[in-house]
Amino acid sequence: MHFASRISLNFENNKVQRPFIPVLRIAMPLFDADNDLFGLLVLNSSAKQLIELLDSDTGEYYLTDHQGHYIYGPDTVFHYTRDLARPRMFDDDFKLLSTAKGRVDGVYKHGTDTLQVAIQQELNSGYQGPGHEMFITAIALPQQASALLNERRLSSYMLLAVVTLVLLLFMGGIVVFYRNRERYQEDKAVYESIIDGADEPIISFDTQLNVQTYNSASLLIFPSLAASERQHNITDLIELPMDRLQGAVCYFKSESAPKDTDWYERYALQDEVRHVNFKVSPVRGPDNQLVGVTLFGRDTTKEKLSEQQVKSANESLERQVKERTGELEAEKAKAVKASAVKSAFISTISHEMRTPLNGILGTLNLIRREPLTKNQLSYLEMTETSSSTLASLINDILDLSKIEAGKLELEQEPLNPISVVEHVVTSISLKAYEKQLTLVVDVADIDFIELVGDAGRIKQVIFNLVSNAIKFTSKGCVCVRAETTEDAGKVYLTVAVEDTGVGIDKNNHHKIFSAFTQEDSGISAEFGGTGLGLSICKNLCELMGGQIGFESHKNIGSKFSFALPFALDTAKAKPHSNLLDGYRFELHVDDGRERNFLSHVITKHGGTLVERNGEYLVVDHNHPHIENLIDTAAYARTIVLYSEFSQQNIASGCLAKLVKPIRLGHFLSVFDQNAIEKMLKNQHQVRVPNIQHHAHNDLSGATVMIVDDNQINREVARGILHGIDADVVTYQSGHKALSALLNFEKKHQSVFAVLMDCNMPTMDGYQATRLIREGKGGESFRHIPVIAMTANAMSGERERCLAAGMDDYVTKPIQPKLLFDVLSKFMSYQKLDERQTHSLSDNHSSEVTKGLGASNQTELVSDLSGKVLDVSGTIERLQGDIELYQQICRLFYDAAPEKLLALKEHCDGLAHAQVKQISHALRGQSGDIGAQRLTQLLAKLEEKADQQDGTDYTVLVERISEEFQVLEQALQNEVFETSSESKRSNES
Repeated sequence: MHFASRISLNFENNKVQRPFIPVLRIAMPLFDADNDLFGLLVLNSSAKQLIELLDSDTGEYYLTDHQGHYIYGPDTVFHYTRDLARPRMFDDDFKLLSTAKGRVDGVYKHGTDTLQVAIQQELNSGYQGPGHEMFITAIALPQQASALLNERRLSSYMLLAVVTLVLLLFMGGIVVFYRNRERYQEDKAVYESIIDGADEPIISFDTQLNVQTYNSASLLIFPSLAASERQHNITDLIELPMDRLQGAVCYFKSESAPKDTDWYERYALQDEVRHVNFKVSPVRGPDNQLVGVTLFGRDTTKEKLSEQQVKSANESLERQVKERTGELEAEKAKAVKASAVKSAFISTISHEMRTPLNGILGTLNLIRREPLTKNQLSYLEMTETSSSTLASLINDILDLSKIEAGKLELEQEPLNPISVVEHVVTSISLKAYEKQLTLVVDVADIDFIELVGDAGRIKQVIFNLVSNAIKFTSKGCVCVRAETTEDAGKVYLTVAVEDTGVGIDKNNHHKIFSAFTQEDSGISAEFGGTGLGLSICKNLCELMGGQIGFESHKNIGSKFSFALPFALDTAKAKPHSNLLDGYRFELHVDDGRERNFLSHVITKHGGTLVERNGEYLVVDHNHPHIENLIDTAAYARTIVLYSEFSQQNIASGCLAKLVKPIRLGHFLSVFDQNAIEKMLKNQHQVRVPNIQHHAHNDLSGATVMIVDDNQINREVARGILHGIDADVVTYQSGHKALSALLNFEKKHQSVFAVLMDCNMPTMDGYQATRLIREGKGGESFRHIPVIAMTANAMSGERERCLAAGMDDYVTKPIQPKLLFDVLSKFMSYQKLDERQTHSLSDNHSSEVTKGLGASNQTELVSDLSGKVLDVSGTIERLQGDIELYQQICRLFYDAAPEKLLALKEHCDGLAHAQVKQISHALRGQSGDIGAQRLTQLLAKLEEKADQQDGTDYTVLVERISEEFQVLEQALQNEVFETSSESKRSNES
């Protein structure tokens, strides 16, 4: 129900507003959820348009109130007589003539005997209380009386329609008001969240300096705000000078005052000296009157401390420069002396030739650890680049000299040709994508998963050919195709690298495989290089019993290919797979070469290509068709191809996202990951003889599920469990693990246990375990053993795992014996057909607690315990799987720099949650590869982040960066180059 008033003039400050504004007031009661009145909504609406309807040439219209006061008439003397206090009423001028039914039919003007046709109607604009009725009287002109009588009914209806329309507009305004109110509440909540999330304190006061609102950061500077729930006053904030704020309030009461004022304070808070900059801004109402002030604070304590540290550093800079200059001169003298005999080293002791260069690189590494100016850092980077180029050149010269001297020996070790080709192409793919080239690697026609040969030298040849193709191609495509064929008891691996680059003139083809020779001097000047790469490739291929050749056309492109023979009796064939049999695929890929590759893979594995109505869609991330798929059911059956270099944002919900260049195993694993991994994996592993597995034979054939978002951690656990012949399935999220368990239950397949990572994005291990216990992974797996895998040795981790429903847990890096013991324990329980709740291993927990105590008590000191890289211990932990160890080291080596950069940025921004997340992940990964010292540093940083204490972030990040540089060198020397260095030592 609503209430409407009569039309009257608008008043401002008890005075009639001029020019006159007629208004109609509508009031509506507001009720709460209990139907109790809690407010009244009043709307003032201009009645000007309604009043203007009374101005007409068809007659005289008079609008009066219930007492006969004029509201409006044909002359200004009849306008708003009540509001303007004019003593004139309708009865003073007219006498109405009514019918028996009370209807007005005519009117006499006082002083005349002429009867005029008239009609009087009460205006109904809603529910009107007593004293708000309005009447309209229409008096027709004599010459128009007849027409008006005929139109009386029509006019009445029109007037009623107008009034109804006005009311509808009013009701629409009410609806708009409520919607705007809801938006206002939402916006208010957003702004409050933003303010509360600010890192700096923000407090608002009224003019009496009573605290109105404050954010969470204010409690750090003003802990007294949390003392009680009563309203606080400025007198409660003893840290603030009350006179300054009172003066600010008085100052801002002037409308011409500036927007803000600020000052600096230095005071002690909890025995700690704090430096804070404050700023006060006025809060004004709609009438520009002061209603309060807002206080903004910024803690500059760290900046002050940094200024003091910089000052101290500057004082000792000159002394450090002198000392460092002496060290550099000494190192330079050693390098010059060593390089003086390099010619003799080339012909005699090959590995000694690298000693001077390693000395230079080591010296540069020492220099990088010291404070440097921007110019010095720039010079250092140029020197390092030149040194790396020189190292590559020396390696090429040494390889060529050893080949020519007949001293280069080839290894004969098992290798997976699919992994060899794909790994090399993937490792150099970034250079291709930086030039916006299409890069395709097609290994679908390789029919063997194990050959015996020198994987390092094969990689060297492929790397040289692909690098050259990318270097000499500015636009278009680089395609790498590999296949195996059988002939006369041999398996031939053929690799072809085709590009759309500058090509080679036919007259210069004879020069290409000559040492120190390129097509012409212009090529060397434009693209660089020494002309050794192809000569080395040719010699290596011939040394391995194969051959290399090429086809090339100027300004069209080149195709280099080589074929190598391998013994058939030691080769292992790839199992035939019709994995995609019966599946229909649609390809939406613009690039013809990528499309040909995908067509080849699909058809070779039993799939069918269709133009429409495919079961699965393969779509390039920049294909226009993808926009039409995102919000459809077909998107869940779509495989999206993208390049990491493009940094393309891909909508979630698709079947899979595959990074280019597309690897065979990655594409096929979308449909059956574990079957494809078994098909493509090189089963040859080197076992450490002192690892005893006979105690865990009961686990042979048991299916163990590994759930971890980090590829390194999954590969480590997989490699350990393969050692006891367990069947392993891996998933990278809690969501996928739950779906997989449901699928296993549907197929009536068993899963013995789940190894669950605790910290994963979207759904962590704790939540996933709770859902398993609730039966969301299938009723048959409600009580499956769930074993936590965590790098977190913090206090309370054991209780948190138990609370989530986990049965036991092992810490990273994973120790095989401990993992086997835990799994065997649950195998025994399963055989007894008893399912009990078991606490975590006491011995294991005590070790974790002991390690945690040592970590908490360790101060930030310069010396660290343990090794930079414990290669032997980690390989033993991986049961001697050297190939697996090299793989996880390479994954860590490639991914860690980007994460360290992000870690530094979050440390600089004091983003404690992100610092904790990244340091925790890096800590587990560094532990997996045996980087003991780096693991300790990351544990300290994680502990600081957990305590939200950023005071030592800068020191720890510097130490971590230094340790990572040392670790990089150790990985290069002890892991990636171990086999080649061993060979060089034997030759010397």
